[in-house]
Amino acid sequence: RPKKHTPDYKGKWYPPMIDNPEYEGPWAPRKIPNPKYYKDDAPLANVGSVGAVAMEIWTMSKGLVVDNVLVAADDVAAKEFQDTQWRPKYDALKAVKDGEDAEEAKRAEEAVSPGRGFKGMVVDAVLGVASIAPGALGDKLNDFATHLENPDNTPTFYAFCVGVALVVALLFTAIADLFAGSGEDAKKSAAKKKQGKKAAEAKKTDETGPDDEPADDAEEDGADGEEEKDEDEAPKTATKRRTKRG
Repeated sequence: RPKKHTPDYKGKWYPPMIDNPEYEGPWAPRKIPNPKYYKDDAPLANVGSVGAVAMEIWTMSKGLVVDNVLVAADDVAAKEFQDTQWRPKYDALKAVKDGEDAEEAKRAEEAVSPGRGFKGMVVDAVLGVASIAPGALGDKLNDFATHLENPDNTPTFYAFCVGVALVVALLFTAIADLFAGSGEDAKKSAAKKKQGKKAAEAKKTDETGPDDEPADDAEEDGADGEEEKDEDEAPKTATKRRTKRG
């Protein structure tokens, strides 16, 4: 935003300071005399022969190699050892590392270039999962993607694709069965509701349904049976009465 010149501006504000008559300068720890203190002008003069060398290296980089350790007091011997022992091995390792870096750069270039085909799509998918995976899991997925992309590991690539396809097929089958089961339950529920609705309408209009006919037949059979029973009992009653009269 625009600024306006202020003639009264004196710079950045700081709290006011006052003189402290007891100030003696920056603080430092108090020192006391040490009667056993001495200065060694030749610290290596009394050192015995060195039989081993220990190194402690803290690093997060893998592939670190340490060898050819030389402890010597002769600069000429050290330079000769460097030229005859260290330099040839260093050059050989550097050539191998440069070749690996060139192959990795080539793979990275192919990864961003179009037309990688099905294998490139699978490798990209694994790398995408590795980019969001936490910790050691992401490193393992990156190594696995590199392993899949290697032409010598084609059988492993196809086995991985078949396994993923089977898992996806099982998931789709389980989801389809779940939706199919819910659809059948919905149909059964709708059929029951429909039957209940028909029964309610039949009761309202007093219509005879298929379930009512056997009951009517049973009632008619029961009525006929009662009439026949009454007819059979009538003569017996009359006979008893005649016997009493006689």
